[in-house]
Amino acid sequence: MSLRQANLVLLAAVLGACAWLWQRDLAARDSLGAAGRDLAAARGEAEEARRAARRAAEDLEELRGALARSQARAEEMAEARASDIRAAGAREARWTEAATQWKAAVEARDRRLAELGAREAELRARLEEAARRLEEAVRRLERAERPAG
Repeated sequence: MSLRQANLVLLAAVLGACAWLWQRDLAARDSLGAAGRDLAAARGEAEEARRAARRAAEDLEELRGALARSQARAEEMAEARASDIRAAGAREARWTEAATQWKAAVEARDRRLAELGAREAELRARLEEAARRLEEAVRRLERAERPAG
């Protein structure tokens, strides 16, 4: 083999290695771009989960405030009814009517408290679901940020 032929063979080998490295670099860039998109999507999901958790926490605080106001109002109503009953003690018919109304108010309050309790449980479940999704997103984010071995 002449020196020129050997030179051409070496040149062909170098060009082949360069082409292979170039293709490998393109594949690595595609892989890195896909990982970046996955990371951005996971971060978006995590932020959405955080916003949902904040909204659920705010809703829960609002419901707790409404529950406290309802309880205070119900206690005030119960005290007013009891006062009315004591004042009208001699009139049995009015006393019976007031007691019936008081019972209805207590039942309505109990129904409302049960509704608020159910709403609180629903919000708690949504908050736990949002926290679970956030933890999933964080795990995916951590996996996506981990360098390939």
